[in-house]
Amino acid sequence: MADTTTTTTTNNDDFIHVVVTGGGPYLEWDFNTSAMIRDTLPAAITRPGAKPIKITKHPDNVQCNYGPCRQLIEGVWNHPNNKKVDLAVHIGMNPPFPGFYLETRARRDGFAALGHDGLPFPEELAAPGGQWADLPAELRPGFDMLRVRDEVAARVPGAQITVSDDAGLYFCEFQLLTSLAAVRDRPERGHAVFLHVPEDKSEKDISLGRDVAVEFITALANDMGR
Repeated sequence: MADTTTTTTTNNDDFIHVVVTGGGPYLEWDFNTSAMIRDTLPAAITRPGAKPIKITKHPDNVQCNYGPCRQLIEGVWNHPNNKKVDLAVHIGMNPPFPGFYLETRARRDGFAALGHDGLPFPEELAAPGGQWADLPAELRPGFDMLRVRDEVAARVPGAQITVSDDAGLYFCEFQLLTSLAAVRDRPERGHAVFLHVPEDKSEKDISLGRDVAVEFITALANDMGR
């Protein structure tokens, strides 16, 4: 397991800064294990011979509404308090499927679901002159997810971890699209990922989710250094 001992750093260049988001209750679920897992994450992860990782847990849950969701995700990359963000890890609950899914694709088109506020996907984003007018049909994180998956699986025995290219065309995929679009023309290009977690919420299940998330973040940081 990665070392989660608290470490003190003073210069933003001395560590890798990771922001983690989680979702709020939605549809028939009055809980969201993604937020529960996010809230258990350590403040820092140390790696022998490599930069430590500082984790900022976003205090607000992502809503299933297009406007507020996009505002929160884009805000992750606005460098609050002038702190550079190196990587955004978005976590969401995936009730229909067991195990953990490392998502590898965010599609620009096909979002048919209404938000909880009754509003549809804002088509004007991708329309001529819109903020996403020049986006390709899909965006992908800039990581070797097969290698990341293998590293996480080796460090969390028994966890079911799958590399996926279908995040569901719901708000989880919209989060990934929004985050990747926000850094498409920046040095952090591709440094946004999405982790789907199961709905099991026992203390044991949340602890497993924490372990997977910690090792996922560590493996991503390792991949950034290659």
